[in-house]
Amino acid sequence: MIQIQIKGGTLDIYDEEVSITFHNLRFGGLRDPFSNDFSIPKTENNLNLLGLGDVLNSVNINLTQRIEPATLNIGDSLYDVFLQVVAINDSDISICVFEKFFPDWFEGKTLNKIVSDTNNTIYEWNRNSKVFYPNVFINYSPTDKGYSSEHLQLHPSRPFNAVLGDVNNAYSDFTLPYVDDDIYVVSARKTVCPQNTKQMMMFIGDNEVGHTTNIPVIGGQHITNDLSWEGEDIHNGQETIVFNRDCNLTINEAWFSYKKSGNPIVEGDFFVDVYINGTTQLRFTGYYDVASKMIKVAVNHTFTINEGDELKAKALTTAGYLEMVNITLDCDITDYEITYDDYDTELIYHPDCAFVMNVNYNNNVEKQELNGGYFYFYTHTLTTIYSISFQTTRRAISYFGFWSNLPELTMKEVYEALCWQTNQFIRRGYRCLEWSSPTISKQIAEFSLQETRTTSDVVGRKNYILYNDEEALQPDFSINNSWLDDEVTIYQSVIQYATTNNNRLLYFWQYDYTHKTEVDDNGNRIDASEATFNEVDGLVLGVIAVNNRGAKYLTTLPDMSSFDLKKLTRSIELDVETYQIINPETSFIYLDGRKYFIIDMTINYREGTTDLLVLLTQ
Repeated sequence: MIQIQIKGGTLDIYDEEVSITFHNLRFGGLRDPFSNDFSIPKTENNLNLLGLGDVLNSVNINLTQRIEPATLNIGDSLYDVFLQVVAINDSDISICVFEKFFPDWFEGKTLNKIVSDTNNTIYEWNRNSKVFYPNVFINYSPTDKGYSSEHLQLHPSRPFNAVLGDVNNAYSDFTLPYVDDDIYVVSARKTVCPQNTKQMMMFIGDNEVGHTTNIPVIGGQHITNDLSWEGEDIHNGQETIVFNRDCNLTINEAWFSYKKSGNPIVEGDFFVDVYINGTTQLRFTGYYDVASKMIKVAVNHTFTINEGDELKAKALTTAGYLEMVNITLDCDITDYEITYDDYDTELIYHPDCAFVMNVNYNNNVEKQELNGGYFYFYTHTLTTIYSISFQTTRRAISYFGFWSNLPELTMKEVYEALCWQTNQFIRRGYRCLEWSSPTISKQIAEFSLQETRTTSDVVGRKNYILYNDEEALQPDFSINNSWLDDEVTIYQSVIQYATTNNNRLLYFWQYDYTHKTEVDDNGNRIDASEATFNEVDGLVLGVIAVNNRGAKYLTTLPDMSSFDLKKLTRSIELDVETYQIINPETSFIYLDGRKYFIIDMTINYREGTTDLLVLLTQ
């Protein structure tokens, strides 16, 4: 007995043949099982339940939408399904039923968007990241040679089970199965994290600043505005920060420092203002009778920003000039919308923490990083030098989001790859997926051989099972049959191809790194090394290991499974009808003592038969 229940009631169904087709993962991946197209009567009940009531009055009915939720009841088995209306004629409605093997979010959202980053998964990204987060920035090899953290840094890694746990927590109505605890995933992309709220703005002016001079700004990136800084020149900033959407801007702290140019006789105040659309929001005051000074200000003020707003800083002096002026703003940006396009902006790596320009004891300007340590700043008057020491709050220029830099792959693609990697199949349980065996077999005693063919579309003369970006050098198995296609890729994983370097570290081609030095105009040798990022679109997995010094590192995964396909030596394909219902999880059948791979099977539940497409194993 077959019943189909949808929202509102039960469909009227003819007593006709309904069959469901299941595919073997080996030959076509993870696919939703589906029924044959079958007819149901064009009753008023069916028209109303299927939302086709207007078909009585119009031929322009929309048949493109999935009809769900729905439940298919076959005997004692219940299946979560969705329906497709295929056609309508004068008396019948033709429908197809698809089992919902996966929930909607499983195929809709990609891995980098399926869970949002939080403060717990957003990391300061600079030369100190391995020190700040030793259990996250775990050693692997991002280049085919050594590298310097002045030019590139490792990306964060987490246990893959922790990632799957976050997904399970986010979608508590459906549970994903876990893998071995020693498998880690590297967040291998290099994009600005949309959920990062931190942004450091460093306005730095030099060389005769004054008389309403705009002060250039450099700093970290944020998706709400166009502030950016590439390279090492701290004086190569932009004059205006333009916001691209509505948001709230909170300035938590500010550092203000300056150094006078020469010794003007005049005394009095000068100002450095922070503007939004030409209106002063913050004012910092200096004194002409003080040669240099730094102050730290707790601001804790929030501004409402509208799309198109402009932020800049300007020095206002009445006499004399400033040799240096610096305002460093510690900002939080909140209450903004995030779109899919926000996940594609390349993140610029900065080895430094955020910094302030400090005037030292000798009255020279130097860069002082906000790295959580202590530093001295000085006030130089005409007669006295005052010093103050304090501990800084650690602030980065670049912030790296773990989730936003995972690959743009669906969970369906990920789990298909995990099946091949772990030599397991997967099945649908109650509100969950579960691992299952890829070697379930069935002895068939009663069958009818419909057709035998000496070729098959699922294999070729040379057959490959590959990782993402892996070059096909040698076939995984070959079949001597001139009628087959020359080369067939049985499966190409979304797991990134990786090897090990001489230190057994996981290596994949993430960066090109060139070490070189140059001589400047003064004859000094300077570091001119370069690092270029290579886009990685695969899922980077490695195995955690510990060296003899107790340090963690990542190494390569075990070889990917072939699901016994390497045993194929011939391409004998059969169409077989059996007189029983075969478990859809069955991978092999035995016919007259010979073993065959199941390519797919179609179960006719009314007749109690199964049609099989099979391939001789040896």
